[in-house]
Amino acid sequence: MPSGYVTLGPVRHGSLAKPPIGYVGKILRPIIFLTLSALLLFFLLRHLRTSSYKSDAFLVVNSYYQFVSDDLVGFQAIGFSRLRPLNATESWFLILGDEKFPLEAQCIKRRCRLGEPCKWNDYRLKTTIPRTVDLDQAVYIQHNDDRVRIDITVKNPNRRIEGMDVCIAPLYYFNHWVRVIEFVEFYKMQGASHMYIYVSSVSKTVHAMLKYYQKQGVLTVVYWPELPKVDNEVHGRFRLGQEAAVNDCALRSRAKFVVNGDMDDWFFIRDGNETLLEFVTRHVTEDPTIGSFQFFMLFTHQESRVGDLSDWKKINFNGLREADICDTCNDSFKNIFVADASTRLNAHQVFFRRLPDQSGRNYTIYEVPREVGRDFHVRFAMFKGWDKKDLYERRPLFPQSVVDAISRGFDTAMEEFTKTHKNLTIPSTAQTMQDCNPFSNCMNPYKNCARYMDHLDEWIFANNTEHAAVHDSSV
Repeated sequence: MPSGYVTLGPVRHGSLAKPPIGYVGKILRPIIFLTLSALLLFFLLRHLRTSSYKSDAFLVVNSYYQFVSDDLVGFQAIGFSRLRPLNATESWFLILGDEKFPLEAQCIKRRCRLGEPCKWNDYRLKTTIPRTVDLDQAVYIQHNDDRVRIDITVKNPNRRIEGMDVCIAPLYYFNHWVRVIEFVEFYKMQGASHMYIYVSSVSKTVHAMLKYYQKQGVLTVVYWPELPKVDNEVHGRFRLGQEAAVNDCALRSRAKFVVNGDMDDWFFIRDGNETLLEFVTRHVTEDPTIGSFQFFMLFTHQESRVGDLSDWKKINFNGLREADICDTCNDSFKNIFVADASTRLNAHQVFFRRLPDQSGRNYTIYEVPREVGRDFHVRFAMFKGWDKKDLYERRPLFPQSVVDAISRGFDTAMEEFTKTHKNLTIPSTAQTMQDCNPFSNCMNPYKNCARYMDHLDEWIFANNTEHAAVHDSSV
């Protein structure tokens, strides 16, 4: 199973054909044996490479330049490491040419500290740089006596622009191409400027649909493999990768507002008179201390379209008019946040910086009243315990205007998409994925689900590349 970051590669799954018998078989057997031996050696070497990092390594996932002020540019590097005391015994520096800037090391997931069961955490290194420094020169991170060169993944040194971007957490074994269109068209009508869709593994058809929208300039596909193993011991690295992705997206986005969600999170202002962008813009204009908008989730079950959908003109979206809704399944929330007001994020929370008015106060949360707006958590398969039919009631979901807009966008997309793509079959996978991947902080779809999911569709995985690993050579 691939792990790591950056590149892409298609993987087709299927059964191996039986080798020929008789004379031809005698010729092919040694060839097959040598081929399999070479493949085994390749995977062993690959495993050794991805698990040979020293236990003190800090693995740099991505690094960024960001706007701080007219005089300063911020630098951040997101990575992960074994839990470590962040104290004066460790020295971190950013090296740019002849200049050296002290780096502050911070935990992203603060609830996982030394002495707790988890052994690894995601971290970030941060500092500020005067704008007079040349940002195009080689960049190095130094930790105690060790130094490594890194690449800047994202350069956003200028002020953010007005607008709203959408960040979608990594997709795993996702094959519902109709949902991609529904989702993209829904957020376009909500005022989204751009979307960042994080991909770990998707079907070949979903990947093609995402690339179609990327070509239109609507979204960016960010390939996001699983974090690599280190010393064969990275408990919960799936969740660490999820949280790193959320913070990565906040630093990629150039917009003032950012939606933080999954492909099944549909934020909506219930009276339909304002788009999401209009709603958050109006409230921040009235109260500039707002740093995030908290939308309470409402679990909603929708039947998944599966099978051969080649006759796509028969697909309609009337199922978005009404849905089975559970009022008691979950009372959690997701956020639309003001990017410059946040210091770090996880899937459900925003942590704020101080207001610029020298008052010492932080930015604040605006809890969107449930009757005003909700995050409709529209799922094809429900968590165990929340899958009982008597918990759900059939109720209105979205107004006809939303259904009509999605239908128009669907027709436009499919007229172009089907000129080059004919396989529109969606194998049934949602319930299998839900059953094999129990809901927990350390869930790992590849560890738990590969044997159930690999054969169900043609999957494309984000592939592994080398990480920059900073060691302390004195250890």
